[in-house]
Amino acid sequence: MLLKNGSFYYEKRLVPGDLRVTGETIVAFSPQTAGGLMPLANEEVLELGGATVIPAFLDIHTHGAVGVDVNAAIMPLANEEVLELGGAAVIPAFLDIHTHGAVGVDVNAASAEDFEKLACFFARQGTGSFLCSILTDTEEQTERAIQAFLDWKKLPHAGADLLGIHLEGPFLSPKHKGAMPESLLRTPDYDLIARYQEKAEGHIRYITLAPELPGAIELIPKLRALGIVTALGHWPSGTRMRITAPRNRPSLRARARRRTRETRCAPLTATSRLFSVRCSPRKRSIAR
Repeated sequence: MLLKNGSFYYEKRLVPGDLRVTGETIVAFSPQTAGGLMPLANEEVLELGGATVIPAFLDIHTHGAVGVDVNAAIMPLANEEVLELGGAAVIPAFLDIHTHGAVGVDVNAASAEDFEKLACFFARQGTGSFLCSILTDTEEQTERAIQAFLDWKKLPHAGADLLGIHLEGPFLSPKHKGAMPESLLRTPDYDLIARYQEKAEGHIRYITLAPELPGAIELIPKLRALGIVTALGHWPSGTRMRITAPRNRPSLRARARRRTRETRCAPLTATSRLFSVRCSPRKRSIAR
């Protein structure tokens, strides 16, 4: 659609001109001083006659309008289903980004049907969506779990929405491995995660790694390019840790989006050529 001869809010002022919209996207704007826009073949044209066009308002405080009082009781419509809550609380569903299973289901060993069982369980507990967390395992077993997730996506679903995969490892500190098998821990390896992400058809959303491992910091932006958010976890706490980095490198805060279990850190700060991370041994877990 072409909106002709309007006054549009542009660069903090009203500018006479023409605006082209495709669906919900503005695709072109031309001030009248530049000659405006010519209609395309069969394009709908709305003549504004100089009317002002501005972004829609967001009202964050209203008690009602046109005879509607937000505090008034709502009466059932004819034949409308009514669910009596008896005072029960209604809140938005939770999003669980780190779970290894429940109700007898282990994510690393789960089948597609097991994932659906897990999804139905989470829905009953108030969780509307989640990521399945694959802990450090062999490449064969990790790829088997990824395939089970892909198989789940082909099933009819009645529970919470399984949004994707979280990898907890294998790039973790051996001294802070938690339940991870030490023999399967590895130094950061981009090719490994790229293979996993290809296998997962892009559904690995989130990974936990220890930032002090060789190459870990350099790996983070590469993971982001694969569509994977990085969490810092399973690394030394109770110490002041410095990670050397070249000049003008973006801050560690900008690279790693979360922190996960085994370590709870103070805010991540950057000095001119060093990243400085302060951690407290008295605080543990959770993703920020």
